[in-house]
Amino acid sequence: MKKIWCALGAAMVLALMFLTACNESAVVSSAGSSTGGKATPVLPNGQYTNEDGLLELPGMEGTVEGDGNIPALLSWKEYEELCNANGLGLPSEAFADNGEYEVTVWPSEATGVAAPRGILARESDLLVADGQSGRIAVLDKEGNLIKTVGEIGNGEEEFLRPSAILNFEGNIHVLDGGNDRIQVLNERLEFQQSFQLIRPSEYGDFYNFAYDQAGNLYLSRMDVNSQRLYCYPRGQKGEPTPIGENCCAALAEKEGKVYALNFGTSYTEGPVPEDPHLFVEGGMGSGNNHLFSAQPTQMTKIAELPFGISGSSLLATQDGFLVFSESVGRLLQFDADGVFEKTIAEIPLQSHFSSYVAQGEDGTMYVTGEGNSNIYVISRRKDQG
Repeated sequence: MKKIWCALGAAMVLALMFLTACNESAVVSSAGSSTGGKATPVLPNGQYTNEDGLLELPGMEGTVEGDGNIPALLSWKEYEELCNANGLGLPSEAFADNGEYEVTVWPSEATGVAAPRGILARESDLLVADGQSGRIAVLDKEGNLIKTVGEIGNGEEEFLRPSAILNFEGNIHVLDGGNDRIQVLNERLEFQQSFQLIRPSEYGDFYNFAYDQAGNLYLSRMDVNSQRLYCYPRGQKGEPTPIGENCCAALAEKEGKVYALNFGTSYTEGPVPEDPHLFVEGGMGSGNNHLFSAQPTQMTKIAELPFGISGSSLLATQDGFLVFSESVGRLLQFDADGVFEKTIAEIPLQSHFSSYVAQGEDGTMYVTGEGNSNIYVISRRKDQG
């Protein structure tokens, strides 16, 4: 198996083995001059267009029509220029914490959860997927461990790298990423059934999922070869339908619709000689971020979010969305149109791409992240009402 490695770049770059990221679905005309038939970067969106208005990817032959979710594939130098041109010096005053909320840390030693990932807030307890122990932990609202369900394995109520967890149609659905399946449990966490997923390639687990009102299943995965969303229309088995090409995104459901938030901008130094589809010395860093709505066969851009926030988790709320920003280390609030409203809290979480956010009926918010053993609890300060 080829060894693919990523290099750290600027301060906001997360060293990840990812090839591409979502970008705008509409072509933007080039504002720069072209040399040698190659178009220069169009800032701030980072797309490349040639004189015919088609998207041209550096280092690749030919052009592709720019009406899909196809981003610019940047060299490291071009990525650095993109960041500098957009003032990627975050955090900025625009993301200042106004002190409205306070953060409490639940350490692993207290919760018994070694590697908290997906989290679901229920009326009287919390369900937390433990990516290390292969269990689902049940915590009370003070962070105390009530019980655990499951262990590492591939049988019923056994898990391998479980990640996202959600409630759908009255049952608890757990994304059992290492086993390429979704396990369905009832409210008492008793096994009901499982749904087998087909992994498009050997690299990368499915790590995030959501259902729309019709029961169509949407999945996002981490894959060095193909970063995109996938859909299983309700009742479909076998291979999933690829959508949102070149998209690595957090997913959320709101009023029966599924939304996706892409992570940022990719950079690369060049292809592996033996395989032009694989790249070395590349990574994914802060860059363009867009909010999309997802349908079984396509994605539609809704809004462009502030440059460089690198949103690694997305939660739909009554009035809009919560996004955890990797690059500024803050939980941010956006309205339903994707307009930034305020910073909820600063959180010292380096989740290395995948984080998870939940909110209880009382408004308390919970944040977890891969590579971090803490659960961060955000609540309104008592003097704020």
